[in-house]
Amino acid sequence: LRLEQDLLPGDLISIEVVVSEVAAQNLPYQRPANAMQARFSLPYTLASAFVDGQLAITAFGSNAIKRQMVDALLPLITMQTDATQAGTAIAGKVRERAAVNIHLRDGRTLSREVVDPRGHPRTPLTKREMDEKFVDCASRSLSTDTARMALACLNGLDSISDMRVLAEALRTH
Repeated sequence: LRLEQDLLPGDLISIEVVVSEVAAQNLPYQRPANAMQARFSLPYTLASAFVDGQLAITAFGSNAIKRQMVDALLPLITMQTDATQAGTAIAGKVRERAAVNIHLRDGRTLSREVVDPRGHPRTPLTKREMDEKFVDCASRSLSTDTARMALACLNGLDSISDMRVLAEALRTH
């Protein structure tokens, strides 16, 4: 919704998210104290994605979690549980869903319900999204150019006659 509507942090009054009991249990941190807690904080991940326009692995670095613009949004984001999605449901038997309501200063409320989030087997990432995610993650250990070279090798794995090319591409220098 943020990208679709070209929203900015200053446009927000609040964001309400309704999730399953299981999701709420797995996301216990309102205001993360460190990078590990940030990975399990719905307010942090939403605020970071809202500020950056995406949620990349760099958002979970120790310096990233201290960003003032992200921190300022945390109190605006609330999470509620959906009583119809009990935590006792058998995993995989019931399709979990989440709903988000974004209340804006101009009086509008934007809403969206998601049953299968991006990256779920029923809603897989596109090839481009997978490639971008690989480069984002690999760039923590490799240069961006080297990560792209490794990706090219992996994408052409069936045509590589010498695996040393791939091994060299994945080596940290």
